[in-house]
Amino acid sequence: MTMQRWAKTRNTEHQLLGIVRDVRRRWRMRQLIQGVAVTLGIGFAVFFIATFGIDRLRFDDGAVLAFRIVLWAAAAGLLAWFVVRPLLRRVSDAQVALYLEEHEPSLKAAFLAAIERAGSPDARSGLDARLLEVAARRARRVDRGRRVERDRLRRSTAWFAGVATAVLLLALFGPAFQGTAGSLLLSPWKTADAANPYAIAVEPGDALIARGSDQLVRAFPQGFETDEVEIAVRRGESEVWERYFMTPAAGGAAFEILLFDLDEPTDYTVTSEGVRSTVFTIEVADLPYVDRIDLEYRFPAYTGLSPRTVEDGGDIAVLRGTEVRLRVTPTMVTEAARLSFDGEEEGTALEPVDGAFETSFTVTGETFYRIEFMGPGNRFVIGSPDYLVEPLDDQPPGVRISEPGRDTRLSPIEELYVEVEAEDDFGLGQVELLYSVNGGEESSRVLHGTARGGTTQLSGGHTFFLEEFGLEPGDVLSYYARATDLRSGGPGGGTESSDIYFVEIRPFDRNFRQAEQGGGGGGGWGVLASE
Repeated sequence: MTMQRWAKTRNTEHQLLGIVRDVRRRWRMRQLIQGVAVTLGIGFAVFFIATFGIDRLRFDDGAVLAFRIVLWAAAAGLLAWFVVRPLLRRVSDAQVALYLEEHEPSLKAAFLAAIERAGSPDARSGLDARLLEVAARRARRVDRGRRVERDRLRRSTAWFAGVATAVLLLALFGPAFQGTAGSLLLSPWKTADAANPYAIAVEPGDALIARGSDQLVRAFPQGFETDEVEIAVRRGESEVWERYFMTPAAGGAAFEILLFDLDEPTDYTVTSEGVRSTVFTIEVADLPYVDRIDLEYRFPAYTGLSPRTVEDGGDIAVLRGTEVRLRVTPTMVTEAARLSFDGEEEGTALEPVDGAFETSFTVTGETFYRIEFMGPGNRFVIGSPDYLVEPLDDQPPGVRISEPGRDTRLSPIEELYVEVEAEDDFGLGQVELLYSVNGGEESSRVLHGTARGGTTQLSGGHTFFLEEFGLEPGDVLSYYARATDLRSGGPGGGTESSDIYFVEIRPFDRNFRQAEQGGGGGGGWGVLASE
């Protein structure tokens, strides 16, 4: 019996100590979950602030380094304080028992007393054994202490799940800069330049130009929008950087500035919104450059226009389809020259003629062109600024009836003088007056034919003798003018008509009065035209 009692008491001790271990384990688990949740929440807040700061400072190297230090120091501090420190805390069996007694008053201090006596030689006999049995029985009534941490563990787990979900959603659907800056923060081996989404592309970058020529500089902000772009220029040996604002280019995708009269090496860099390009250098040398460009325009044949010469020109704005002949005179003797359009890597060779160079091309679309000359080392160098080529579309003609310019009521024997005005940007084709009686078949009177090519403005008239139509009261004569241009095809151009007017035939007995008409007699028509 003594051995059985001893074994029973020992088993009770193991049960009580097992309860203590379970309560301690669940307490540590709750501390771990809470610590990880706090670390994750605060850590991500620091992470977001760091990425925002890097983005606002446009991925500056110093800012990236500083925020890296702050983020990693914060992460280490949070883990040490909220995760490692609670787990390293030593909690005795008596402290766990007291913790259990505080949360389960029904134990009535029996559990704490039993744990304090457990393991002693006297605990296996007498009153101590009885105490152990009472404590074990009361512990079973409170589900072996599992109720103590159950609700708190569930709340901690829910809190952790909520924080983790929020962090995940922000990571997946947060602002774009968060991913770029975040990868830079979490990868110390990455450089800021490699991950920086903000940059300013600059054309031409480093360049070699003729001494005293001009240079167009274009800047293309990448990854951000801005209204102001500034260029800093340092000329020759000067230590002073001159700053100028660049103007938006057509289309708004770029900014540009023309640097005039560069006769010494020039450094420049472009900045905007905290983003800075690298420093580029424009070297100058005694190189060939455009002295003058003479242009000859040969318009499409349908216009009937004579060729036109523009001396010392550059920009081109002519009718689409016009052949442009260029004669380029350089500032110094050079072996070769070529014509390059926007986007071309290699241009078209120009033909040398009496110390100058000639070529031709047809204007089909908007673009830019420049001249390049052979320079030192058999390398082509830029010999002119970029000139604009702008095609003009042939617009439809305009036509109207200026006289009488309204509906009228006449008797069957009166006369009606009609005057037509027409114009076109490059040349009128046919101008005619069309009319019909009571909506019948239309008839036409041609005021200007295509044989008179090159006419851009016209004023012509025609007199209707109403008695020739055999009209009766109640009949209606309608008329309008129509004009075409000389274009045979392509964009723009075409045919246009004037407003339509009506003449109502009234009876003789209604206050008949012969109208004075300015067109004269004879049923004829007259035309005044000007180029």
